[in-house]
This record gives sequence, C-alpha cells and structure tokens, in this order.
Amino acid sequence: CGGGGGGGGGAYSTRQRRVRHFRRQHFRRRFANTTAAIAVDASSMNVPDTVNLITTSTAAAAAVAASTTQNVEVVTTAISATAASTIPTQAAAAASWTTLAGLRLKAGAAGGVGACLSHVGGVPFDVVKTRMQQEPEKWSGSTLVNVAQELVETEGVSALTLGLRETATGYFIQGALKYGLYEAFKGALVPTTVTAPLVRVTLFALSAAAAEFVGATALCQFEAARIRAVASADTAKGEDSNGDDDAFSSLTAVYARQVPYTVTSLLTYEQLTSVLYHTLAPDAPPAAFIGVRVASAAGAAFIGAITSQPGDTLLTIINSRTGDSHAKNGSKSSSDIVQRVAQAEAARARGASLVELASILKFNGLFLGLRARFPHVLSIVLVQLVVYDSVRELLGLSATGR
Repeated sequence: CGGGGGGGGGAYSTRQRRVRHFRRQHFRRRFANTTAAIAVDASSMNVPDTVNLITTSTAAAAAVAASTTQNVEVVTTAISATAASTIPTQAAAAASWTTLAGLRLKAGAAGGVGACLSHVGGVPFDVVKTRMQQEPEKWSGSTLVNVAQELVETEGVSALTLGLRETATGYFIQGALKYGLYEAFKGALVPTTVTAPLVRVTLFALSAAAAEFVGATALCQFEAARIRAVASADTAKGEDSNGDDDAFSSLTAVYARQVPYTVTSLLTYEQLTSVLYHTLAPDAPPAAFIGVRVASAAGAAFIGAITSQPGDTLLTIINSRTGDSHAKNGSKSSSDIVQRVAQAEAARARGASLVELASILKFNGLFLGLRARFPHVLSIVLVQLVVYDSVRELLGLSATGR
C-alpha cells in the first residue's frame, strides 16, 4: 500500500511536470509572436512621417493656444475700447452741460445789464406815471410834461430820481433771472424736433411765464419800496414808518403786471426779429440789423404796455398810502374814474383782494395812466432789448431771432 501510494505520487509529479512544460512552451510561442509583430510594426514605420505627425500635433496645439490668446486680446481690446468711449462720452456730456450753463449765465448777465440800464433811464417817466396814478384828481387832464414840470417846481429835480436805487438793484436781479431762466426753460421745454409754430409759441410763452414768475418774486420787495419812495419824498429819505410792512403783500399784483408784460414783449420781440432778419440780405449794413432790433422792440413795448397796464394800476393802488385823502377828494370830483380809484384805495385799506379792486376800478380804471405809461414802457423796452442783444453778442452769443 505504501508502494502504491508512492507510485501514485510519482505519476502525479510526472503529469505536473508535463503540464508545466506545456505551459512554458505556449508562453514562449506567444512571446515570440508578439515580439515579431512589434518588430514588423517598427520596421514598417516611416520616421519622417512620425516626425511630421509630432510636428503637426505641436503646431495644432500652438495654433489653439495662439487663437485663445488672440481671443483674450480681442476681448481685452473691446473692453478697453468701451471704457475709452465711455470716458469721452461722459466728458462730452459734462462739457455740454458746462457749455449750456455758461450760455444761460451769459444770457442772464446780458438781461441783468439791459434791465438795469433801461429801468434806470426810465425812472423820471416812472415817477410821473406813478404820481398820476396815485393822485388822479390832482393831475386829471395834465400831460406827462406838465406833471414833470410841476414836480420839479414843487419838489426839485431830485423828485424825478425817487426810487432810483431800488429800481437799479431790483431790475438787475429781475432781468438776470428772467432772461437766464427764459433761455434755460426754452432749452428744456422746446426740443428741436418740435416744428409746429403754434406749439413752439405756446412753449415759449410757458418758458417766459415761468422765468418771470421767479424774477418777479425777487423784484417784489424792490418794486414796493420804489412805489413808496415815489409816493413821498419823506419815504425816499427813510422817514416813512410804513417801510416795516410786509414786502410781499403785493406779490400777486406784481405777477399780474410782470408776467403778461414779459410773455407778450419777449414773444413779440423774438417773432418780429426772426421775421425781419430773414428779409435782410447777408451783406446788409450793421445799421439795418440795429433797425430790426429797434423796430421789433417798439412793437414789443406797445403790446407789453397794454397787457401789463391793469397789473400796474393794481400794484400802484396796493402800495399807495394816500387812500383816505383820495376818498375825501374823490367824493367831490365829477370824474367817475377818480371816484373809482378813491373807492379802490379805501377798499384796499380794508384788505380787499385784487379781484375786488379790479371789479371796483372796472375797465377804464384798470387802464388809468396808460397814456403816460406808453413812452415809459417804450423807453424801457427799447433800451433793454437793444442792450440785451448787444451784450449777448459781446459775450459770444447770437442775437435774438438770428
């Protein structure tokens, strides 16, 4: 049994050795075949082609990298260009705003100079006109020259300069605000795309009204002081105790006078100059252009005087301090207008409104003093608008209507 077991073990060892040998032979054959295949592939490969393949791959990779770099540069350039274009745009907008602000300031300066000089020159007319409105029973039937002569004889030449300081200061401020804001509001309310004449004129009127509303507010206290100075020489010397009254009590009357005056005079002047300038040849002499301004200003003065007369009369009554004497004298007068003025001044003393005063004065009473006011307004508007356009040109701006 032991030999059989030993014989069985020997037989197993023999079979195992044969299996191992077979496996080694099979592995050797497969290794030889693989080696031969690799050798054949290596012998069949062209070296230049391999180099070209590697070179092509490298070039493609470089091209991709260059394309990526170029795209980055394009994006960077676009961002830089956008930033560069944005900065000049912002700078141009700021420069444009600065330019427009400069134009408005120049127009305001020209308007302030024109309004100041024109009203200072018209102070004597204004004194006579105000006195005629305040004392209609005394000056009934008198001419402008007669009233001026009487004032000089009774109060001296200085009577014709009463209210000069208040006039110069008040109207310089008012003129600067009126003309400067008028140009500003026109630029804001009237775009260049609006060409319909009626629409443009309406927007111009709104611009003028808004500008004068601001200017009249600033003028109010100076105008009230001027009227009181004209009413009494003592007031001009600072001896009138009424100077402590509220300076803005007559603000509504100032609006009633100044807003219609400014709207109609500015629009009339602008339209007339625009029409008349187009009738002139480009090589027309300077005198022709000055003639256009004078003629247009005269037309503006005529219209402005009529439209603002009711407000001027109301303003005079509101700031008058002689209502009691007028009430007494007016009752003895046969003039219906004088009686209405006396009644209006008495009503004003009781605190009547502008509407009530206008109803008392009626149409004829509201236009009291218009005859004397025509030369006054004519002198003011002629000087004001001619000086205004002359100063505009000196400051580098175009004249109105051109």
